Amino acid sequence: MSQHLLAYLSRYATNPKIVSLNQFDFSAIEIPESWVQILSFEGKSRVSRALDYWHGFSNLMPELVSKLSETVLSIELLESNGEYSLLYEVASPNKSLCYEAKNPIARNFSNNISMHWEKLPDNIKRFYDFHDGWFYLASHSMGLSCSKDVFVLSDEDWGVLEEIDTPPIDMDKTISFFTNGTSGYVCLDLTKNNPELEANIWWSNKSPTLDVDFWGVVDAWTTIGIEG
Repeated sequence: MSQHLLAYLSRYATNPKIVSLNQFDFSAIEIPESWVQILSFEGKSRVSRALDYWHGFSNLMPELVSKLSETVLSIELLESNGEYSLLYEVASPNKSLCYEAKNPIARNFSNNISMHWEKLPDNIKRFYDFHDGWFYLASHSMGLSCSKDVFVLSDEDWGVLEEIDTPPIDMDKTISFFTNGTSGYVCLDLTKNNPELEANIWWSNKSPTLDVDFWGVVDAWTTIGIEG
């Protein structure tokens, strides 16, 4: 890991450090067994092992998994302020990008999200058991949000509600799992019979886009973020 990259990380993380597995204190912090297996390899073998896990989501995010197979340059264990993440260095057309996956064992969903956990689709729970989000580090966007950034729409104030007489979704049971970093939030409405296929994009500046394929949008938008 170059000093240049560490300097870059310091802009977005507190005292970032790259930790090798033999430096990790398993008595103090727990990480998933899948992470231990990934980190037990080095270099390209580590990337290949991580991609083995990602291929388990290729039915949901085929474009992204294919793109990662071509572009992941390295994976490191990142420590910042006592918290641990997997840091992915990903090749983009003009530069390399850093994506972060937080420790799923240390997930920190709000109480409002936790009360809905059992109602969430199995695919969501399966991904968050592997990675607590996977997002562009610099903006915490353009990828699945980490648990502390997942929220119920009614927990936020929205100026756009002044323009929408009656929201066409249940704000108390609609959860944002992805933001494009500007005005769009990809959400699951837990009142729907099939939330993954009847998802919506909540916009902060216009009426929501209804009945979208949750994984299709997440797949496309995350891949667009890598492609620049």
